[in-house]
Amino acid sequence: MITGLLWCLVVLAGQLWLLHLVDRRVASMPRLPPEELSPSEDPHGGASPPA
Repeated sequence: MITGLLWCLVVLAGQLWLLHLVDRRVASMPRLPPEELSPSEDPHGGASPPA
């Protein structure tokens, strides 16, 4: 039982480390300027109203 708990902790630590690496890579990426969004996309995440 103790070894299973230790394996779970090792896997959790590995996942947190990978998440940390991905988070740093995404944070270092340049942001898209607003003019590169398509006109149908709402920059606030909402759907555009029907015409």
